Amino acid sequence: MIDEAMAVISIYRVTSSGEISLMVANLPYSNLQWTRKLSTCGSFSVQLVGDVPVPWPGRYLLVRGDRPEVGLVEKVKYSDDESGEAASMSGRFAECLLAYRSFGPSGAAASGHGWRGAVAAAFGSWPMPDAPEIVLGAGTEGAGSSYTIRADEKTTAMDAVYAVTAAQSAYPTLALDWERGALSLSIVDGLDRTRGQGERPVMVFSLEMATAQATSYSGDYSVSCSKVIAYAKGASEGAEAVSVEVEVPGFDPETMWQASATEDVSSLCSDEPAASEAKDAGLLRAYDHMPALAVDVTVLGSGYGSTWDLADTCEADVPEAGVSCSARIEEVREVVKKEGTTLEVSLGSKAISRVSRALMRLR
Repeated sequence: MIDEAMAVISIYRVTSSGEISLMVANLPYSNLQWTRKLSTCGSFSVQLVGDVPVPWPGRYLLVRGDRPEVGLVEKVKYSDDESGEAASMSGRFAECLLAYRSFGPSGAAASGHGWRGAVAAAFGSWPMPDAPEIVLGAGTEGAGSSYTIRADEKTTAMDAVYAVTAAQSAYPTLALDWERGALSLSIVDGLDRTRGQGERPVMVFSLEMATAQATSYSGDYSVSCSKVIAYAKGASEGAEAVSVEVEVPGFDPETMWQASATEDVSSLCSDEPAASEAKDAGLLRAYDHMPALAVDVTVLGSGYGSTWDLADTCEADVPEAGVSCSARIEEVREVVKKEGTTLEVSLGSKAISRVSRALMRLR
């Protein structure tokens, strides 16, 4: 547990025209849970001291003085019984404004220069009209050829955007720009923190190195394969199927058994599929045949946000399980109490299959 002052939180109101105003500053609370995620928007929950401080229902943002993320209040609970009063607020981070937009059978598209430009375009056009203004910040500069994010009737705008950013080991963040009365969009890239690079500090989560208080490991190799045989059939009657072999990323012949899987990727290809289309679609499906790995760590000491952060690729040593691996940080769960702050970190590849399936729908 990290012994430090409790984070200051405030509540802002958003009018139906998107204007933002302060309602409550320095809100008293006893417990704050702040969960950041790579493959979807994060969430929060705060246990209040005293009554609910604002009229409910309402359109409120919860802001921490020490973090850029902004919470959007979606749930309020209150009880008063023999054990006393209890009030709480919870919700998702402001990126969930995209989740409020879904599309019909015709779907939708957002385009820009490169994937960053397309993400910026999506945040500019896909939120509902009563959302606060969103201005562009760091990491949103588009570059390169045109890139299009597509969403269909099964995909919310948020699903479509996170499928693209998570595949790039990056994530969007909406922060409060008080001076401009708007939310500022930034796109943050994950960094390599492993021992194989020399540009920045290395981060190894380890009991022996005193960088972790507790660790747990789960490695399921029952679904892993070495290759995927992907085939696609043309739309015309009697058309021959195009078939290609795709190697599964991360397969290690020294530690894993060879295995093959067959995938029909016709729905991901054109009516007259080429081998290159089948290969691209097969690579997406190949992610579902990687091992399902997860390392959960309770973190000691400092370094959060400087030595390591969400989306960074770090190392984890669990010698009791015979494991020393590098993996991407998929989730950071922060619990803030008056006694101190606890950080729990999840590294692994379990989210990859969700991302790849989302990308399949967006082709």
